[in-house]
Amino acid sequence: MKIFIFAIIATILAFVQNYIMFSFGFKESAIFSFPLPFVGYFAAEIILFWTGAFVIRRFIKSRKEIPFVVWSLIVLGIAELMLPASLFSTYVKYAQRKSVLNNIELTGKSVEILAAEHKIGSRFALKYSLQFPKTGHYLTFPAYIESNDRSRIFGNYFVKIHPEYYDENFIFEPGKSYEFTVVFDLGLKQFDAANQNVCVQIYDEKGYFMAGRTLKVDVGDVLKNALASNPAPTALEPAVPADNFFDVAEKSIRLADLNIASPNIKTETPLEFAFAITNIGDKDIKLPGERFDSLAHIIYAWEALDESAKKTHAISGIVLFNKNLIVAGGPLILPKKDSLSPGDKILVQDKIKFGQTFQALGPGEYKLHVLLYNNYSTDRNIPVQDLTATFLIVP
Repeated sequence: MKIFIFAIIATILAFVQNYIMFSFGFKESAIFSFPLPFVGYFAAEIILFWTGAFVIRRFIKSRKEIPFVVWSLIVLGIAELMLPASLFSTYVKYAQRKSVLNNIELTGKSVEILAAEHKIGSRFALKYSLQFPKTGHYLTFPAYIESNDRSRIFGNYFVKIHPEYYDENFIFEPGKSYEFTVVFDLGLKQFDAANQNVCVQIYDEKGYFMAGRTLKVDVGDVLKNALASNPAPTALEPAVPADNFFDVAEKSIRLADLNIASPNIKTETPLEFAFAITNIGDKDIKLPGERFDSLAHIIYAWEALDESAKKTHAISGIVLFNKNLIVAGGPLILPKKDSLSPGDKILVQDKIKFGQTFQALGPGEYKLHVLLYNNYSTDRNIPVQDLTATFLIVP
């Protein structure tokens, strides 16, 4: 009787071992179409357990449990080596990775008060330094603070200095401190400067089994001192050297010369237009990889102006900007150029096919928006430029 109890225990262990495989199968319902890859290992283990139980019970006269336990461990061990994902090995590896994350040390912190739109002290930059215990990739996700109403306010990482730290392929080395800067704009949110924590989320990878840690940085003391020493800030973001490439690029790359080919078009007729990418600064801007999108990107949007135009409805899934602007894609291919000298221009000719991407626009007055976003701005969701031109849809 005992051997059957051990067989049931072995079956339960095999189920636990294969739990991740079952989860993968049920996630996209693939287990119903291709059951063998997801349940084949489990089925083989069950057959081997119970076959072993009957054979041992029949041919071994005494102490049958010991050979069955040995047999079960052999089957579980072979399955552990063959399974694409086992709960046991995954848990062990996860615990090891979690231990590495828990040993990350906070080696420094400081706060700089910044000028804000609403009130003094509602915007600040936190600089914090981390030391990693092991060579590897570490992903710094958006940091956040909790306001008094328990909502989270996420910060924007300042990537003009050491942008490589935020690249998921960057390798951090032990024994060295790495400094990160995150900017928080609290607006009119109320917070207690004396008792404030910033939560920094750190992960070891992007994936199904990623391990993470939330590191709490107590900024109450440094924030209070910073407020006292700088009650009337003027800077909107942390200072960078005058020759900082990413800052120069953000301030120099602009759009110009937006021109609509025909400001009066009929319903479902493509809107053809042209504009230029230019350098308004006084320094050459090198485009990494001869690609403009390595530094910035462009998004098109349209806006209904009069009551007739507002009767046009975008199809489901189109992103709205401020509930007024409707995204209409962006340039698919831009001319390659290795650099932009002061005054240089890259001409872009494009068109929007409203009848294909959206419901055809109804008659009325509209505004085309060509929005320029910089990849290294503090708030990358806010365009650095919005070039506009109006057009009419006529019956």
